[in-house]
Amino acid sequence: PRMKSLSDYRGEVVVLNIWATWCIPCRTEMPSMEKLFKELGPKGLKMVAVSVDNAGEEQKIRDFVKEYGLTFEVLHDAAGSIQSIYRTTGVPETFVLDRDGVIRKKWIGADDWASEGNRRLLEQLLAQPKS
Repeated sequence: PRMKSLSDYRGEVVVLNIWATWCIPCRTEMPSMEKLFKELGPKGLKMVAVSVDNAGEEQKIRDFVKEYGLTFEVLHDAAGSIQSIYRTTGVPETFVLDRDGVIRKKWIGADDWASEGNRRLLEQLLAQPKS
């Protein structure tokens, strides 16, 4: 797969989730992420889940995506470079980025991403015009 960088998402509202197949809380929150994406993806929300599983775990990641029926983008960063860019402490950790790439929310641990509060925040960000 082609390397992606966050600049590919410049101008978009992005939910960036850092996760791993062995992480139990990641499994807890993924269905709510899918639900949120189904609702707001058509309005332009980008959702990117970056797995930090070790190299060679691609099949596990594919199985996970299939098991949860994930339709948003799932990437694999075996080197874990995303963790140093965002100075994360573990998994799951999630960042909401506005159209300028500014972190508007940082969440450590699992969350209900389809909750009223999260939906409202993202709808506000999506309502901002692209510059």
